[in-house]
Formats: sequence, structure tokens, C-alpha cells
Amino acid sequence: MEYSEDIAPALGISCGGKIALLPGQTKAEEFTALVHETAHEFLHKAERRTATTKTVRETEAEAVAFVVSKAIGLNANTSASYIQLYHGNAELLMESLDVVQQTASVILSAIETEESVSQEIADTQFSATDAVEPAA
Repeated sequence: MEYSEDIAPALGISCGGKIALLPGQTKAEEFTALVHETAHEFLHKAERRTATTKTVRETEAEAVAFVVSKAIGLNANTSASYIQLYHGNAELLMESLDVVQQTASVILSAIETEESVSQEIADTQFSATDAVEPAA
């Protein structure tokens, strides 16, 4: 992942396994944009890209970003506006529901795994410093 002002007005882009985000976003906006672009990487490469319209691709990616953001407690109020911008609607969301759920689940599992590993490292470091007795 990298940051690039050249992608403006887009908040993020993905291409061939690389993601670029627009600098200057809040952490919540950056997270949501990163999830949106990660969803594109999972969902919209090779055959599936040519088999779907831009409306489908953007609706699915934003729906995944909405689900993941909500699951971790972030406000994702802009998702509905973004989906409408690309002419997405409730019918399209229903048609894509399985793909959205599966992709959101994969991303959330990766986040949970990362959190578990980070906690284990922190616990190990804490335990190691507890084990050292101060010199008397």
C-alpha cells in the first residue's frame, strides 16, 4: 500500500495487487477506503471483472466496506451515497449479498487474526518483563 495525491479525487485505487490511498484522510476514512479497494482486489479481477459492470463492482466493494466498517464500530454513513452515485440499488445489493458477505467475512477474519497475533505478542512481551526480577 502507498499514498498518492495523483489519484484525487478518488480516495483509493487498486490495480494488480497494489493499493494507493489519497493522503490526508481521517483514519476511519482511510480504513474504509482500504477495505473498499481490498474488496476490489478480492472480487473484481480477471473473469469477474469482465463479467460485471462498473455499477456492480462499485456497489459490491462499497457494501463490503460498509459491512466491515460497521462490524468494527466505525460510522459508514457515506456508503449509501457512494452506492447511489454509481446507480446501485437494493435489488443489486440483494443479488450480490452472498459475495458481499463472503468477502466481508474474509477481511474481518484477517483483522481478527492480526489483532490476536498483536495481542499475543504484547502478552508475551509483558510476561517477559514481569519475569525479570529487579536487582535488590
